[in-house]
Amino acid sequence: MAYSNQSYVEHVAVRVKDIQWHINFFYEVLGMDVRKSTAPSTRRASTGL
Repeated sequence: MAYSNQSYVEHVAVRVKDIQWHINFFYEVLGMDVRKSTAPSTRRASTGL
């Protein structure tokens, strides 16, 4: 089996009370984006971080 030199996160599932705050944190601080969601609204909003 050949291994790649790249590392990545395949899947993350996190239960939180304030989903929008966490979406903004993961995007603005960690540079991650939402690819798929079942939540009613997962749009990013500016938090002023």
